[in-house]
Amino acid sequence: SSTSYQSTNSSTTSFIPNNFLVNPIELGEIKNEAESKPRVKPTVPKKPGKDFQWMVQYNALKAYYTKSGHSNVPMHFIQNKRLGHWVNNQRQLYRKYKAQLPSSMTAKRIQLLEDLHFAWVLGKESF
Repeated sequence: SSTSYQSTNSSTTSFIPNNFLVNPIELGEIKNEAESKPRVKPTVPKKPGKDFQWMVQYNALKAYYTKSGHSNVPMHFIQNKRLGHWVNNQRQLYRKYKAQLPSSMTAKRIQLLEDLHFAWVLGKESF
């Protein structure tokens, strides 16, 4: 036997055999294939990390060094105020690193800065 259904979009009638009909209560027991697979979080690009930001500032310092011949960026450097503050912060982080206090300064960063003849301590002889 079969049951007839009329499509709401057209005037055609479809016949579905009764053995193809599913009781709506039984549908709850049928799992969607997508639900049975483990969920995978979508890959979302990470925001640039601190290493990336550090390298951005380092490259700005490198450009300053190339142009000026030294890496003693003034604290209130008008062309790039952020760079002046960053350079000052590197000196502070270096002091913490040397005192074995928590610091984001690393041996690799120290070497990169020293490649630019970075002055860790400023004094009258630095200028």
